[in-house]
Amino acid sequence: MWEMGRRILTVKMLIGGLVCFWAVANGAFAQDMRERCGTYAEEAAKQEAQNRTQACGFEGPRWSIAASSHLAWCQTFPQLAVSEQRERAKLLQRCTQGAREGARKAACDHYAAIAEAQAASNAKAACEFLGPRWSVGRDIHFNWCMTQRAGPLHEEMTARERGLALCFAYINDYSDYGGDCDGVARRSVQQNETNNAQRCGLQGRDWISDYQTYKRYCEESLPGVRLDGLRNRQRQLQACPGN
Repeated sequence: MWEMGRRILTVKMLIGGLVCFWAVANGAFAQDMRERCGTYAEEAAKQEAQNRTQACGFEGPRWSIAASSHLAWCQTFPQLAVSEQRERAKLLQRCTQGAREGARKAACDHYAAIAEAQAASNAKAACEFLGPRWSVGRDIHFNWCMTQRAGPLHEEMTARERGLALCFAYINDYSDYGGDCDGVARRSVQQNETNNAQRCGLQGRDWISDYQTYKRYCEESLPGVRLDGLRNRQRQLQACPGN
């Protein structure tokens, strides 16, 4: 009798232990689900915010802005939460790539329009610059742009701009400077700065950056020869390999 009572007590203790273990385990599982679904809901709401910010246009329950809706869905279908989150991320990535591609095409279209205008100016002014850089076809510049980063694009555009500036300056015989020795001196200094910047290697007494020297020389020269220095330097810059 005593032995049977002990067995019954042992069974009750085992059952009680199992019940207690189940309650603890179930509580831990519920807590874990709440935390996981809470994280899922926050991320889902952020993904929907990105969808709206980038104007991707995705719609439906999957793209609800309310975190509470995603939380309720996750608690009902926890086994699908991971795949659902991945699917949203995949769609957003496609949208982002599409937006970047569109922006790149717009930038290259702008670049090609400027390049075409610069090339047309080269032909119209008979500057005689040659090579792909001076192609009149817009498509050539656009296609090249789509394969490049911002650095080469800026360098190419600047090179054309600099070349045209030198060509136009050469076409202009500087007669508009007249007796303005201040203007002559300033322009002379700019010519030498261009020489140094483009590493043309031009040297001598005509290639200095001394404003006072240029101005004094201009004031001491006859009107007919005051502009000769400007013209000669410009011809040499025009022949610089960097142009």
